[in-house]
Amino acid sequence: MSATRFVIGIAVNIVGAITTNLGTVLMKYHTAVRHGKGHYLAIGLILFCIGSILTFGSFAFAPQSLLSGISAIQFVSNLFFVHYFLKEPFTVFNVCGTVVIIGAIVMLVISSNKSETINNVDVMFRDFYFSATHGYFLLGLLAVILVIAFAFWMRTGAPIFWFSKSKWPKRIQWELSLPRSQGRVTRFLVPTGYTFCVAAVGAQSVVSGKVLSLIITQAFGGHVTQLYQGRT
Repeated sequence: MSATRFVIGIAVNIVGAITTNLGTVLMKYHTAVRHGKGHYLAIGLILFCIGSILTFGSFAFAPQSLLSGISAIQFVSNLFFVHYFLKEPFTVFNVCGTVVIIGAIVMLVISSNKSETINNVDVMFRDFYFSATHGYFLLGLLAVILVIAFAFWMRTGAPIFWFSKSKWPKRIQWELSLPRSQGRVTRFLVPTGYTFCVAAVGAQSVVSGKVLSLIITQAFGGHVTQLYQGRT
């Protein structure tokens, strides 16, 4: 992989991540601050879509193992966007977290492998999607989600899915108001379980984005059949 493509991939990914985050903040600004007035929702949605497309396109230029870490720059930009639009204050924890993220991104770029050993769609499908290791990973993730869902049901009596007009949201709000839901253990386990599942699913989306970018790249290179194969 040439240095030019490597730099382009990083630059496009950073712009895409920041644009996506700005779009998300504008949509929240439209609801929380403007109370539905103005065109901020439409602008935020457009920016979110543009940022997602840029992030997706960047996977065709650089390794996804690098770009998935670079995308964390959106949390740094989020610190400034929410302060400006939503008037949320800077805190010591926010600043410390931002410093850690910036340091991690710098280390990731410096230590990252500038070449990519897998840049073929067939290899990605054979060695990842259709591999036994990937199957074990998905089964393990499903098991963790089921355990969390069962614990959630045991604690609140509510399922993890419900219709929009349901009694369960009020039931959960009542549960959260109880002293047992304010303990340190609960406040640690609930976010940790959520973060673990989201991180695992997010990792899958990064790899899927890489595969789709390779498919589109090969399609533009003349291999149009990649677009309508069953595995795609």
